Amino acid sequence: MSSIVFYFIIYKCIIQKIKITDLDGTLLNSKKEITDYSKEILLELIHNMNIEFVISTVCLFESIVHYNELLNNNNYSIVFNGVSIYDSKANIIYYNRTIELL
Repeated sequence: MSSIVFYFIIYKCIIQKIKITDLDGTLLNSKKEITDYSKEILLELIHNMNIEFVISTVCLFESIVHYNELLNNNNYSIVFNGVSIYDSKANIIYYNRTIELL
């Protein structure tokens, strides 16, 4: 990842209003669904209050596409336990950092 992209993400976190959430056990209920109440609140935050909403999860980005689409959320997602930063709007991985096994 270029340092420009990294600093842009940090800038968004500091300057703009941003909310980051985990999925399992936090945003999702026991059926792996976003409740209607949570969806209503999040849609208000994202689309009317201009809050940057970021999903952070241990899952791969393919697993969270549905949730971003449900919320019409075209923001970054932190996936695979922080290994990758995925841009759902551009459908690209901005950052991917793994460790080599010896």
